[in-house]
Amino acid sequence: MHKLLLLKQFKDCGKLILAVDLLKKFQVQAIIGPQIPAAAPFLVELGEKAQVPIISFFETSPALSPTEHPFFIRVTQNDSLQVKAISAVLQNFSWHEVVLMYEDTNYGAGFISFLVDELQENDIRISHMSKIPTSAEDFQISKELSKLSTMQTRVFIVHMNTALASRLFALVAKNGMMSKGYTWIVTACLSNSLNVLDSEVIDSMEGVLGVRSHLPKSKELGLFDRRWKSKLHSMKPNSSVTEINISGLWAYDTIFALAKAVEKILSPINPSIVNPSNPSESTTDFGSLGFSRIGHILCNQILNTQFKGLSGEFHLVNGQLESSVFEIVNVIGTGRVVGYWTSEKGLTQTLDLTSKNDLKQIIWPGDSTIAPTGWAIPSLVVGTPVRLGFPQFLSVREDGDLNKTTYTGFCMEIFNATLEIVEEKLGMKIHPQLVPYEDENGEMAGTYDELLYQIKLKKFDAVVGDISIVASRTDYVEFTLPYSESGVTMLVPVKRDNRHNMWIFLKPWTWDLWLA
Repeated sequence: MHKLLLLKQFKDCGKLILAVDLLKKFQVQAIIGPQIPAAAPFLVELGEKAQVPIISFFETSPALSPTEHPFFIRVTQNDSLQVKAISAVLQNFSWHEVVLMYEDTNYGAGFISFLVDELQENDIRISHMSKIPTSAEDFQISKELSKLSTMQTRVFIVHMNTALASRLFALVAKNGMMSKGYTWIVTACLSNSLNVLDSEVIDSMEGVLGVRSHLPKSKELGLFDRRWKSKLHSMKPNSSVTEINISGLWAYDTIFALAKAVEKILSPINPSIVNPSNPSESTTDFGSLGFSRIGHILCNQILNTQFKGLSGEFHLVNGQLESSVFEIVNVIGTGRVVGYWTSEKGLTQTLDLTSKNDLKQIIWPGDSTIAPTGWAIPSLVVGTPVRLGFPQFLSVREDGDLNKTTYTGFCMEIFNATLEIVEEKLGMKIHPQLVPYEDENGEMAGTYDELLYQIKLKKFDAVVGDISIVASRTDYVEFTLPYSESGVTMLVPVKRDNRHNMWIFLKPWTWDLWLA
């Protein structure tokens, strides 16, 4: 008789030790789990030692590759495809710079490495990466959000477990960062669980975009959903959970696949565990673990099992569930589907062959229907020289009566024209604060080199004026392309050419010599 250990959750080391104990005493032939990513590396190592299949239907670190761990099977969608869907969303709205926020765990870091590679491949710059420890206090998260709010980038990608992400978005709303102009994108880690989150968490996330696994509709799914709700209501009539999420359906399909695989190898194989010659009763002595006689066969049978399950087609490729469809959801309520991503067509509004390569109308943070530009400039302080020299390039005049300073000249015309182009092309209107570089007497406060050095000191964001491009200055500032040339000239005395004078032969001697 086969004995299957179904481990649904590991909360502490004690449960992991329990897995070792059951492998030794009860000779289990397969383990389904774990529910939390932190326990996965240990359990995968344990499975390889005992040659027992480890089947996980929860997200785990991409670093745990089924191709490198032959007894590890991941019944979830491939993260390398999910990052392509996220990248496609960014490209669709021409967002070329993002901030990444992720949980400071192996699971978080593993996914982010996939995402970074994909974004760099598509010329999308990562302006900042923010690691949030799972044990972080609210004030620590708020401090990080305050720092991020001062940055120009307004597109944030969040990859966290539901508990940490729920706290994060409550603080995002509290800090005024769930308002017009901001963009928040969450990964499937959170999007797949939208229907089981508290209503307060959902309210704080309104306007967020998410990428989640596609769940195709079917008659079998509808019947199962009705039975599940009826059973849930009879067991927990006051439960706030009203929908089953895709992880639950993956769990159902996983157990069904395992049962089908076991049926095919029941006889005549002996399913016992081969124990070492000197077995140990210690639950921490992994060296004394035996190995399963049917582990390889059972694992291969699971990998070759195919059927139409509740979550869709159950087909494992390289030890992982094959799926090439993701939903793009807009968090209004428990999520409104605004499009799909497929590896064949990219972004589309529906899964029809004739669907548009675009997304449906999205409600952004702040109840805006206009797509954010993805960046903002909180303030732009521009320094100017005040030396009277070439007013055609720049003239700074102060009107004491009106308490107003006016700036004119060719340099200001170029600067203003640039701002107009930025507004037209990027939709960003910039209101610069022009500050003359002067002392209390209204004179130039220093040299042009010192003026430019104020940028490095972060007193000015930019400088406009008749500035020469000099090699030594490039150590601390960047120049625009030159838009004017003063040229280099030299003044020399004019000498008359006497070589064609008929009296040139008299030049070698003086008049006194000739007359003598």
